Amino acid sequence: MRVAYSSVNYKDALAATELARSSAAFPCVGGIDLSGTVTESADARFSRGDAVICTSYDAGCGARRGYAEYARVPARLGGSACRRE
Repeated sequence: MRVAYSSVNYKDALAATELARSSAAFPCVGGIDLSGTVTESADARFSRGDAVICTSYDAGCGARRGYAEYARVPARLGGSACRRE
């Protein structure tokens, strides 16, 4: 997805602390809450151009998230992931 907006979530703030930096994967790109536009999807529920909001996915630093220009986000809809706006 192409990211349009993100925020500083509590988990993002924790990831920026010295304690978290010692155990986080490098580089850590924060922003677990984000919104934007689907650029491509293997899931039939999402099409190119869909506006989506994603919250609290991949709580670790293993993925490029909302502070990146583009993010790869799981399509699952239960609990935490993406949904159409």
